[in-house]
Amino acid sequence: MTRWFPYPILSAALVLLWLALNNTAAVGHVLLALVIGVVVPWLARPALSHGAQVPRRRPARRLGLGFRLGATVLGDILMSNLVVARLILSAREASLAPTLVTIDLRLTTPAAIAALAGIVTLTPGTLSADIIEPESDGVYRLLVHALDAPDPDSLVAEIRRRYEDPLLEMLQ
Repeated sequence: MTRWFPYPILSAALVLLWLALNNTAAVGHVLLALVIGVVVPWLARPALSHGAQVPRRRPARRLGLGFRLGATVLGDILMSNLVVARLILSAREASLAPTLVTIDLRLTTPAAIAALAGIVTLTPGTLSADIIEPESDGVYRLLVHALDAPDPDSLVAEIRRRYEDPLLEMLQ
């Protein structure tokens, strides 16, 4: 069974996502969704399993952490939209403090780093500009652009506390 469905949850999510995006349950779309749900995870199996050393213990705890992280990200997206709209509508260009910060990551797997970069990019007002490969110290770095960050150190601390720490806890 795992040979054809290496990631059954991903398969189910792809089927549901396809049907939701097309807003139909027509026979043709259901069949195409099933094909996508089987083929995409099967083709992505080598990439998804490469370097993913997530322990199988405590799946309920990891799921709870994932829901909590998702709620945090969703709340931050909503609040950041309001803050960015206020900045754009009321602030003068001279009062903004755009900045680039480099964050030394504690995450080591490419999937976790990509998840963090995606979360940062989804939050309005910030953008993941680059993922810097490790040098001799073996530490990945994330280059983040912020629309308004008068205190770059607090931005780094907030990204670590709100996003990187939960990702680390989920993946350990």
